[in-house]
Amino acid sequence: QALGQPPKTNPLYIGPALSDGAWAQQNWQTSQPMHAPALLIPFAALSLADTDIWLHIAWEGVSLYLSKSDFMYSKIDQIHTAGPIEVRIDTGAAGLGETFQKSSRAQISKECYRGLERLAEKTYAPATEASRLSGAGAGLNDND
Repeated sequence: QALGQPPKTNPLYIGPALSDGAWAQQNWQTSQPMHAPALLIPFAALSLADTDIWLHIAWEGVSLYLSKSDFMYSKIDQIHTAGPIEVRIDTGAAGLGETFQKSSRAQISKECYRGLERLAEKTYAPATEASRLSGAGAGLNDND
């Protein structure tokens, strides 16, 4: 929905509500259909930074437990589900399962990095008068 409010089944609509603390009390829960529910995970993880609450996010084939310091899973078979699929989110105790190793930076190979640089180069406009006149950069009046 271009330039409109996203549908309520969109995790980009629900995620900010999580970030705003919609779940901020113990024993909170919600269940609703959602597209691409894995997109909720970063919102949920960030929203837990200053709490001692565990958040459980589950849909068919997936069961995740998040806290401010841990990210555990007992099932991740359908993590890439596009949906719509019924997603349950609730607060409570930690679950059992494997722990994801957290990392603050992605680890990518030099080959991958060079490939990304080649793609980025395709977005650069030449620094010429002609490209500026056709709309590249700030134009002829760069006064900011």
